[in-house]
Amino acid sequence: MIQLGRRRVKTPAVCGSVMGRTVEEMEIMKSKALDSGADLIELRVDRLKSFRGWERLLEDDLPMILTNRSSREGGFFRGPDSERINVLIQGMEKGVPCVDIELSTPPGLCDKVLSQARWEGTTAIISFHDFSKTPPPKTLRKIARRIESKGDIAKIVTLARNLEDVIRLLDFVGGAKLSIPLISFAMGEVGSLTRIISPLLGSPIVYASVGKPTAPGQFDVGTAKRLLHLVGA
Repeated sequence: MIQLGRRRVKTPAVCGSVMGRTVEEMEIMKSKALDSGADLIELRVDRLKSFRGWERLLEDDLPMILTNRSSREGGFFRGPDSERINVLIQGMEKGVPCVDIELSTPPGLCDKVLSQARWEGTTAIISFHDFSKTPPPKTLRKIARRIESKGDIAKIVTLARNLEDVIRLLDFVGGAKLSIPLISFAMGEVGSLTRIISPLLGSPIVYASVGKPTAPGQFDVGTAKRLLHLVGA
C-alpha cells in the first residue's frame, strides 16, 4: 500500500497519466483511464491552453496526483516557476491528495510547496528526470538521498539506450534502501521493460498512458495492468 494524502492505494498501482488542451478533454481522458482500470490518476495540467476552471478536475473523490510539469523536465508549462507552483498550491487548497514537484525547482519555491503540503496533509512526490542517459547507481543513490530528506515519495526517471542502462536502473532500484517509497523506471523503448520489472523490486506506481503516451516507452493502462498480472506483481 502507498499513502496519497488521506487515501491508501494498493500497490503496484497503475496510474493513468491524463493530458489535454482543455479541461473538457481532460475530463474525457480521466473517464477513459478509469474505464481502462487505472488505480489512480495523474492530472498533467501543464498541457492546458488555459487554466480557467481547471479546479473542477479535482471534484471527484479519487486518488490523484497533480503535476504541472516544467518544459525543462519534459513538460509543457513555459511560464514562470512561480506561476507553475501556484497551480500546485491551489490544488492542495482544493484537497488534491498528492502533488509532484521537480527536484530542479528553485529551492525557495520547492520549500513553499512542501510547506503547504505538510499544512494540507498532501503527499509530496519529488521527481528527477534525466532525458539523456541512465547515470551509475551510485549517482542515482545520491539523488535519491537528496529527495529523501525533503519529500514523502521519490520519483527518479532516466533514459535507457541499451541493456546496460536497464541493468543500471534496476540495480539502483533493488539496492536503494530509502526510508520513503521510490518510484523509478527508465524511459525509451529499451527501458519499457523496467516499467514492469521495477514493481517487482518495490517501485509502487506504474505510470501508463491514456491515449497518447506522456513519455517514450510508456504502456497504455490496459497493457500495463495485463503485464503486471502476467509477472505476478
